[in-house]
Amino acid sequence: MDAERVWLVHKGGFASASQLRGEGHGVPEGRVKIRLDHGGEILEVDEDDVEKVGFCQRKTFTVSLTP
Repeated sequence: MDAERVWLVHKGGFASASQLRGEGHGVPEGRVKIRLDHGGEILEVDEDDVEKVGFCQRKTFTVSLTP
């Protein structure tokens, strides 16, 4: 299973997640499956609610997770 770093945009702000890719996800057109970083919950959401994490954001995100 392949995953891409994304932000889930919601009414409370943003949540970091991984967009799940690969066969067997069976999501309808215009929807994607993501796994939230906090708690690991897997959700099916509108693709318009997902923003890809840019290169600089990935470096900042990784640094912010380092203790």
